[in-house]
Amino acid sequence: MDEQAKIVWAMSYMKAGQAAKCSAHVFRWEEQPENVGYHEFVNWEDFRDEFKREFCPVYADSVAINQLESTAYFQKSRSVDEYLNEFQDLITEAGYSDPKTIVVKFHRGLDTQIQNAIATMPSGRPSNMVPTDWYTAARTID
Repeated sequence: MDEQAKIVWAMSYMKAGQAAKCSAHVFRWEEQPENVGYHEFVNWEDFRDEFKREFCPVYADSVAINQLESTAYFQKSRSVDEYLNEFQDLITEAGYSDPKTIVVKFHRGLDTQIQNAIATMPSGRPSNMVPTDWYTAARTID
């Protein structure tokens, strides 16, 4: 597969939000009569660098940490699965790896009823050192 085919393949997955707007812009640019035969991106590295500039903020770790230090990431009315997906993305972006810190943050953001149900489990309460056990317990209760 040549580099332009790789770029088109990658952009074919950019179907929602800002990503869809960016790929549509590229396709429109390449369809302009004055651009026929040219490509918006010279090669894969050019595409990758532009993708990183557009979608990977330089301070993504700081943004994630700030969210985890606020109440912005809390579950609220979302399902546990929706909450967990965002939470795991934030943990990864923030670079958190200490299991106890992850459990504390996860517990803190859970719906109060789910927090209480896990905290008062008569047996099988998940360990504060095993985030995956907490995720399983929260899903079960939800």
